[in-house]
Amino acid sequence: MVLTFYGTNRTGAEEARHLHEAPLVMTVPLVILAVLSVFGGWINVPESLHASIFGGFGTLPMSEWLHHWLEPVTESADAIRLEVLGAYAESAPIGGGHVVWGAVATGIAVTMVVLTARAVSRKTIYPASESETPSAGIRRVLYHKWYVDELYDRVVVRPLLATSRFAWRWIDQGFIDGTVNAVGSLTRAMGWAGSLFQTGRVTTYAVVLTLGALTILGVLAF
Repeated sequence: MVLTFYGTNRTGAEEARHLHEAPLVMTVPLVILAVLSVFGGWINVPESLHASIFGGFGTLPMSEWLHHWLEPVTESADAIRLEVLGAYAESAPIGGGHVVWGAVATGIAVTMVVLTARAVSRKTIYPASESETPSAGIRRVLYHKWYVDELYDRVVVRPLLATSRFAWRWIDQGFIDGTVNAVGSLTRAMGWAGSLFQTGRVTTYAVVLTLGALTILGVLAF
């Protein structure tokens, strides 16, 4: 949030000239989602919080509908679990119920948001194209996004390209195209050889007929 909405623009002067407000077709759905994000969480607030020290929130719509909406599907499994293991505990193993741990979780979240906002807002953040590449440590790992792209390139992209090149060169061009071209070349050669005897002269046909007859007689004789 701090990096996106606070501080100076980091897109560059040329890119900043093209920035403009989103049209209503985008703004209206975002406003609806923003309102739902504020109040949507209250539809599943536990009943133990309704009458707690936060009882003033009871005026907001509260329900445990999301907590129970899959029970018709898991009813049989829940019955077996209840018979074998017993009911789930309503309080944390180390003490405290919904109210205590709700307050603790909210406090931790607010504290981390405030500390992070203060720490980030004091630093000058440069775009990746203008910042120096960290030399080592976790900053380098984070800069390279946990090396996910590099790992994907090594494990998926490169083997796939190598397999595709092999299939193209040796299977497609070498075997498939080679077989088809060889059959075509053989057919053409046989046609050319046969065309040598198609001279249109009767004497040539007579010689061929004689040689054929002699060949057949020779085979029968031996």
